[in-house]
Amino acid sequence: MELREGSPEEAGIRPETVEQIQSRAKQWVAEGSTPALVLLAARSGVIFLHEAFGKHSPEEGAASLAKNALFPLASLSKMFTATAAMCLVEDGLLGLNRPVQEYIPEFAGVEKNKVMVHQLLTHTSGIQDDPWEMIIEEEGETAEIPPPEPTMNPRVNEFLYYLFKAPLSLTPGKEMYYADANYYLVGELVRRLSGKSLEQFSRERIFGPMGMNDSYFEVPEVAQDRVVRRPEGAHGSGYQDREFMERPSPSGGAYSTALDMAKFGQVFLNGGAYGSRTVLSPAGAAAMTTDQIPGVGASFIDFSFPFASWGLGWSVGAAFKGRVYGELLPAPGYFNHGGYGGVEMWLDPAREIAGIYFSVSLAVDSRDFSIQDADLYMNLVTAGVIDDRSAGPTPSLSGRESEEPRSANVSPSIRVGERNRNELVLEHGRPEEVGADPARLKKVVDLAKGWVESGVHPSLRIVAARHGLIFLDESFGHVGPEVDAKPVTPTTLFPLASITKPITAAAAMILVEEGAVSLNRPVTEYLPEIRGEGQDKVLIRHLLTHTSGLQMADVLELAKGRGQISNSDPSDRNLAYLFSDHSNYMELVREISPVVKPDQKMIYAACNYDLLAEVIASASGTTYPEFVRKRIFKQLGMDDSFIMLPRIEKARVVRRPGTAPYEKVLTTLLESRSPFANGGFSTANDISILGQMFLNGGSYGGVRILSQASVVAMTKDQVPGIMAEYEGEEIGRAEWGLGWSIHETVKSWAYGEPLLSRGSFCQGGVGGVFVWVDPVKDLVAVFFSTYVSMTKDGRPAAATDLFINSVLASITDA
Repeated sequence: MELREGSPEEAGIRPETVEQIQSRAKQWVAEGSTPALVLLAARSGVIFLHEAFGKHSPEEGAASLAKNALFPLASLSKMFTATAAMCLVEDGLLGLNRPVQEYIPEFAGVEKNKVMVHQLLTHTSGIQDDPWEMIIEEEGETAEIPPPEPTMNPRVNEFLYYLFKAPLSLTPGKEMYYADANYYLVGELVRRLSGKSLEQFSRERIFGPMGMNDSYFEVPEVAQDRVVRRPEGAHGSGYQDREFMERPSPSGGAYSTALDMAKFGQVFLNGGAYGSRTVLSPAGAAAMTTDQIPGVGASFIDFSFPFASWGLGWSVGAAFKGRVYGELLPAPGYFNHGGYGGVEMWLDPAREIAGIYFSVSLAVDSRDFSIQDADLYMNLVTAGVIDDRSAGPTPSLSGRESEEPRSANVSPSIRVGERNRNELVLEHGRPEEVGADPARLKKVVDLAKGWVESGVHPSLRIVAARHGLIFLDESFGHVGPEVDAKPVTPTTLFPLASITKPITAAAAMILVEEGAVSLNRPVTEYLPEIRGEGQDKVLIRHLLTHTSGLQMADVLELAKGRGQISNSDPSDRNLAYLFSDHSNYMELVREISPVVKPDQKMIYAACNYDLLAEVIASASGTTYPEFVRKRIFKQLGMDDSFIMLPRIEKARVVRRPGTAPYEKVLTTLLESRSPFANGGFSTANDISILGQMFLNGGSYGGVRILSQASVVAMTKDQVPGIMAEYEGEEIGRAEWGLGWSIHETVKSWAYGEPLLSRGSFCQGGVGGVFVWVDPVKDLVAVFFSTYVSMTKDGRPAAATDLFINSVLASITDA
């Protein structure tokens, strides 16, 4: 496959996505994020976006930036060097599992004989740049450096002389530590084994065959005026110096255009070839883009990653990486690399996307290098995909194959099979139409009546739908404990409590798709008023997955220390007091510190989502309740759903005895006029619509709320390997997505049952509400109740788990 220009529709991209990207790019330039920007995006070989924004140089009256402007690739140059090395591997001249000393005897010193070639490519050699740079600084002009060979640049020759002498800083293979020095050695391997300069070898084996006529390790004088210019003194301004443009640095000295880099990226999407021209074998391309160091951690600038996830040159997508290494919307298995100064490239094989972001970044953030908006651009492109094949066959949107009905006795009706998944809305149907056994469903109804009659759940609504057909819809009990209380009906409102969280998460993901919020950026970027020590390390995704290290106990302790609440009062009463004053509560949340570093443990905490609600308000320019109303509830037709309940609707809300667990908290949220992210109200039927939207891949009734990429990201485990702490209970595997609890194993009573299909996702709320979605069975079910007592071991006296299993057991066709 070769790249060609085409329309967004040809590429399977929504046309409005391109308009949105253009608008955001103009905004980034106008706001001063970058003075020069070239964007290119292709899918399935079709370039649907290739535009330039801004000026070529900072001088007044400078020409507009051209699409074929040359950008310094900085560290993205390493991908050329790694590819050149892999060409020699395939030629049988270089062994990845051989010591570097075998090829470069001058690379000598303590334990350097243990450094293997593949460790240079994965940055696990134990080499760091600091010792090397210190030797250069100390010896300066006094060193007697051997003259360079004809194929070696004199300046590179000097750097290598000092590098050979530098000691290792770490034990080889134990940790990934990103270092330019590794790739200077890789470049020297290419030069020695090929007998050619890096520029010549790359021209013959990569640039020439690919038709990459605008790519250079040594920029010729005739092309140097095409290199974008930065203001003098700006970070990266040295890239426009002639000496640098002509120095073939293997780690950061290449220059190219967006189109040439798109061709280069397409080689890896094609498995090593471009059209009829082969650069690498499929095996070589796969090795470069596969995590070669599983289980190895990484250190980079101010971040530590538990899983480095690095191929032979490329960074491979993983859940715990920071902003500099990409986002969570691209499909698992995507790979990318960036460069100092504002360049970024990513490739998503599952969605066949090649994305290029070439900018002039004028500032540097100590946390993650060049300040740029590549992460926002990455999400904009990914969210624009229409036919998201990476999500798996609908309705399985968690990366798993659907289980097809196999029963000879019951089959879904024709009207189920003919319904378009994007257009699908919930309708009532018969149990037989969805493969449910009517006799078993009658037992579910009888059980529910028993729970109400016994007083376990005095108010109860149960709803279940499969294949878009509601086959269970029942109401039991009364809306309050009074003798004359009205019966529960389908329009009865229940406090959602924590079920509000996936709604809040969906609102955040809408802003992610629009390029207004990035999952891997610090919360303080959106809420600079945060003062808690260590909260500057908390990223947006940490709030979504409860891995920020923040906990509600610290909010309570801070309030006690200020005399706002009492040690003698129960936590229910103290929480109710805090929630009665939203402004004061949020002040306390902004001041607490993480009890553990982010990504170390999941600690379920309401304050994470209250901060997220403030981020939504800050990034959208409207209030959090209004944003949710307009962008989710109104679009879905969830007319009985509210973040802040209008006074006129209070009579529809279920009530419980004053002695019921969390009654004071729920009453406070009912009376509140503040935007709590745990304080919504809705009906069981409306929440069924929310669940069906996720089953549909982000659409409902022809209206798209989320992209399939967002749905997949929200409903898969984003915290693999992390344990959880929940109300004093420790769970070995947290299994949490972006707003949803993910069911892979049996975690605890609160999070599902063994009959659930793997990949199911759910959320519950204090007071007795629960929703779960089973993509494998194409099922959404809602259990809205009031519970009024606790068991001896301190758990709510609730029948949620019994309801889950009895409904699942009624499905007989799978």
